[in-house]
Amino acid sequence: KLTTFKKGETMVRKGEVGNEMYLIISGKAGVTDSGPQGRVIKNLPPGEIFGEMAIVEKTVRAADVVALEDVELLGIDSGALERLRKRFPFTAAKLFLNLARIISGRLRETTERLTQAV
Repeated sequence: KLTTFKKGETMVRKGEVGNEMYLIISGKAGVTDSGPQGRVIKNLPPGEIFGEMAIVEKTVRAADVVALEDVELLGIDSGALERLRKRFPFTAAKLFLNLARIISGRLRETTERLTQAV
């Protein structure tokens, strides 16, 4: 489903139960820390996804994501992923491989930051 958010709105909150991941269609978003300043720790441009960890792990959101501009999102819930897997297994396999690559890349970035900080 398509959803729009105005600049400054929080799109997902850390600690919420997540059942959708999102693709940014237009606008820019930011992953923020949960401190009082709401410091942006990662910018998310159009074409970027977020919320994938909560949908894959069926757990709570790991961070807040706010609209840095007006944003249009495509939400993909676990039911849609399951329907895709059943109807179009080849396409679903490609999507899941891409999700694994995205998650792996983000883990690599985090590991590099942690090892450089030591």
